[in-house]
Amino acid sequence: MMRKHFFILLLFISTFAYSQKFLLGKYVSEEPSTSCFIELTLFEKNKKIWFRLKTNNRNIVGKAKISKDEGLYYVTLPIEWTEYEGDISRNSETVDMSKSKPFGIQFMYDNKGLVLQNTGNAMNYYVKVGECDEKYIHLKRE
Repeated sequence: MMRKHFFILLLFISTFAYSQKFLLGKYVSEEPSTSCFIELTLFEKNKKIWFRLKTNNRNIVGKAKISKDEGLYYVTLPIEWTEYEGDISRNSETVDMSKSKPFGIQFMYDNKGLVLQNTGNAMNYYVKVGECDEKYIHLKRE
């Protein structure tokens, strides 16, 4: 009985790992410009998914986390956000700059590539990738 459960678990894990491989590859800014250059490469190394993120200011390598929720795939990179003030509707006149910044930038996969909501709004101010002054960052597969 225990072997059967182990086999089912192993089958599930290997199927999910295999299903993630279609995400591997190189993604670049859809509108390449000098102010918003992003290149993201997802690759496999030692049976783990890794990333290399290049911008005008950064060149970062690390482990990526891939998840699936309600049929959508997400790629999360362990990178600290550039700016974060949180829900500023509750703040007083002064901004608390000691507030820690969230960690983790999450791209959503669609048929065209990867999409990141890079900035918040007037009520929830944040910037995830400071090198890009765009609300949404679209990366297309190269």
